[in-house]
Amino acid sequence: MKSVVPAVWDETIVLPVSQIGEIAAFARRSGDTWFLAILNGPAAKTVEIPLSFLGQGEYRAMLMRDDKDNDAALQIENETLNGKDMLSADLRAGGGFIARFWPASVARGLSPVTRAISDEQRPRHRAAWMKKARWGVMTHYLADWRAKVDNEKMSVENWNDMVDRFDVEGLARQVESVGAGYYLITIGQNSGYYLAPNTTYDRLVGIQPRPVREHTMGGEPDRAASL
Repeated sequence: MKSVVPAVWDETIVLPVSQIGEIAAFARRSGDTWFLAILNGPAAKTVEIPLSFLGQGEYRAMLMRDDKDNDAALQIENETLNGKDMLSADLRAGGGFIARFWPASVARGLSPVTRAISDEQRPRHRAAWMKKARWGVMTHYLADWRAKVDNEKMSVENWNDMVDRFDVEGLARQVESVGAGYYLITIGQNSGYYLAPNTTYDRLVGIQPRPVREHTMGGEPDRAASL
């Protein structure tokens, strides 16, 4: 769904079911396509949404609901609806609902987009591990920041040396000691100095030698944690 959400809107309607502090619901139009979004507050509830904002004609609809049995998953449905229909949504506390509507008369022309969306209709289980872990640690290890802290000019040689001297095993022990369920580290940001080879960067900028450590540091904290 996120791959087809427009950046510019032609019309926005705040729906009557909205209540400050309880629930926010609105419909937005870009061209002949409508998007419906509902964000629920602290109490579970069922809401009925009139689709009168669609106006005349039939619309194909993709509906994305909270999965009642799995907090990390979504239920995705495809229907044909019109402006006279009423849409029902069961919302859990802090949950939500998203829908996309496009004219049925042009549905065939949207088949490439529909196929792209279908790839996103797989069960949303990939983030389940993060919920189970509850919390973790994320850090940057940036060349420009290290150069400022160490008061020295950054170079390929200095960067390689800094990466080589990084205490991966010590970091893994620290993360484990505080009970963190996972650790994330950025491979690079802004300066062009990376913690792992980046062939796309090399191809685009044509810099040689590359300002990056030749071996991959990115996977080493995971390796150290398993020791």
